[in-house]
Amino acid sequence: MQPIRKFNVSPSLPQLLEPLRKLAYNLHFDWNVETKDLFRRLDPDLWESSHHNPVLMLGTISQGRLLEVAEDEGFLAQMDRAARQLEDYLQERSWYQNNNINNINNYTTPCNKPTINVAQNSVISNTENFTISFTTTNISDKSTIMVKDATGLTVPYNFNAPTNTVSSGVVLKPGVNRFTLYVQNECGSASQNIEINFSDCRLPVINFSGLFQDGSSTTRQSTINLSAIIQNVEASGIMVYVNGFPRSQFTYNALNDALLSTISLNPGINTIKIEASNPCGQTYVSSEVVYDNCITPALAMVSPSTNGTSVSTAAQTITVSTSGFNGKNEFSVLLNGQNVSAFTWSNNTLTVPVTLVAGMNTITVNGTNRCVKTFS
Repeated sequence: MQPIRKFNVSPSLPQLLEPLRKLAYNLHFDWNVETKDLFRRLDPDLWESSHHNPVLMLGTISQGRLLEVAEDEGFLAQMDRAARQLEDYLQERSWYQNNNINNINNYTTPCNKPTINVAQNSVISNTENFTISFTTTNISDKSTIMVKDATGLTVPYNFNAPTNTVSSGVVLKPGVNRFTLYVQNECGSASQNIEINFSDCRLPVINFSGLFQDGSSTTRQSTINLSAIIQNVEASGIMVYVNGFPRSQFTYNALNDALLSTISLNPGINTIKIEASNPCGQTYVSSEVVYDNCITPALAMVSPSTNGTSVSTAAQTITVSTSGFNGKNEFSVLLNGQNVSAFTWSNNTLTVPVTLVAGMNTITVNGTNRCVKTFS
């Protein structure tokens, strides 16, 4: 059966939303950012499927959605702003009114649309704090500029009129962050979409515990307990070097980021270096540890065992037990004030063959290391 009549049922616009009708039927919406955003907010899918036609939207939108936004204070506030902008626009003299055949002096005054210039539409950032920056032309009032995130929320910004530069500090979320830039004047509008891909990639951070980073310290101990806090890294990305040689004997606790290792030192300067790497890059710290292995020297006469010993032969062998020495050159031997060089030093024992003179003989043994001097 063929239908006799067709009926087109349009949704009923609630009284609170009556300004939408005036906004929809005026082409001012085409270059007004606030009005475009308002209809997009009303129904994003319908805004796209209607090819940005607000009149068609009002004729096809669901009655339930209209009732819903009629109770949305945020939507009503934005609608009032857009309505006021339309009224202000209608009260202004148009470019044609200022530049027509009856006003020949201004007839050649151009009406230039605003522009947006962004260095890059797609940016990769390794930090969550990012500054969006762009320049614009034919804009003199900050209120005609808008920066919005992917959810449609307005992002605060600064406008430097002398340089026509707009900057907006944003906090990024991991992944792709999308923003839309809008500018408008009485001659038209411009918009630009940008994407910022935030790769939440942070370099390793290393801090010594107990050592001076890039400095030096001195110890009298032959070993030290190395400790450091290393963040943004796994154990496999950590290397410890002692005097240029890699050292694998260390532990790393990922729960508290603590590295521990017991290191044996060489006498003198020891260089300790920790490297840490992750997919974002590599960092390192180093420190010098001076091992002062200074031992107080000691000498003990073994033979003769007592002072004032009497002997019956001139040829004698003097033996002295030593400790804290590193070589023969650290000793000097005097017999009756005369230097004796014919002696040996082995296994911490000094052996001195001497020829005594009749009567009292004085034997003096001096020992000196880098710490102190002693004698017997």
